[in-house]
Amino acid sequence: MSDHVVVRWGIVLPNGDVSWNDFQGFDLNSVDGRRRLVAALSKAASNLGFFPQALLGLYKWAQRTELVAQTVHPLGHPPALGTETGDASGDQSTGSSDGGAVHAGPMGGDS
Repeated sequence: MSDHVVVRWGIVLPNGDVSWNDFQGFDLNSVDGRRRLVAALSKAASNLGFFPQALLGLYKWAQRTELVAQTVHPLGHPPALGTETGDASGDQSTGSSDGGAVHAGPMGGDS
């Protein structure tokens, strides 16, 4: 099997938290979902008497690139069964919780 890169999208909220993949039912990993979110936030701003760009400026896009490496092993492969010395969990993680680089960008547009 081969390695491949997966791009994940998130939204940086005004409080600094990042919501990955989906936010309030909007699929952030699709262009259509991100556009619909921008339209919904713009409409909410207008309904509240704000200029849409003022509200949109409080949010940012976050982008995370993940390298997905897949390997195939026989069913008796010791690490898969937790029988290899020093690793009973089978967890091959590096300890990083974010899974990749994060790039914040401006809200809106075609990104």
